[in-house]
This record gives sequence, C-alpha cells and structure tokens, in this order.
Amino acid sequence: MSEALQTEAADLFALPLPPTSGPYAEPPISAPAPAPAAVAEEPPAPLRPAEPEPAAEDLEALRAKVAEQAHVISLAKTRVETLLEEKRESYEREQALQQRILALEAELTQTLAPAASTEVPTLAGLAARVAALEAAVADR
Repeated sequence: MSEALQTEAADLFALPLPPTSGPYAEPPISAPAPAPAAVAEEPPAPLRPAEPEPAAEDLEALRAKVAEQAHVISLAKTRVETLLEEKRESYEREQALQQRILALEAELTQTLAPAASTEVPTLAGLAARVAALEAAVADR
C-alpha cells in the first residue's frame, strides 16, 4: 500500500463514529479532518502530586495511636470474654432454678393429690348425713 493511502486509512480510523440512535448533535463529517501536526512526545505527568514522606515525629505519633488502639481492642476483648462468662453462669443458674421449680411443683402435686381425691361435700350430701344422724339418734 502506498504511504498516502496508509495515512488516509489511518485518518479514517481516527475519526469518532456518529451515535447509532437519536438525532445527531453534529452533522456527519464528509471529509476526513487534516492530520494533526507532529507533536513531540512529552513524558506523562503524574496524575497526582507525590505526597511528601511523613516526618519521624509523625511516624512516632502514628505508632503511639496504633498502640493505643491495640490496647483498646485488648480491653474490649477482655470485656467481651467476661460478659460471655457471666452469661454462661446466669444460664446455669436459670437452669438450676427451673429444675428446682419443677421439683417443687411435683412435690406440691403429690401433697395435694390425697386431698383432691376426697369428695367435696354438697348440700344434698350434708342433708342426707344429717337425716341419717337424726334417724340414728331417734332410734336410741
């Protein structure tokens, strides 16, 4: 391919493509745009300015803050372990009390069982007993 044809093909591929839907913001380009002038390449500039290295005192302050946070975390872990132990002990006490309640309920049921088996006197039953006693007294 000739050099002119290659340049023209490269220029065609460098053009932006028009949108595929909706009205065009700009009329379509009929002729290729002229090739830009050769620009000397510069090294890329950093995207973000380099941050200065922290000074030694800043490092010491950060280390002290990290040590303080580690101590706080250690205290929190100890507190959580203590609370878990208290929770376990409370659960065990609750279970023992539940067993004691069940035992007392069973004892109460056994104590009240004989009294519950006797009949409760009714008015008719009492009247019959009074009549029987009057009859027994009258026969004497």
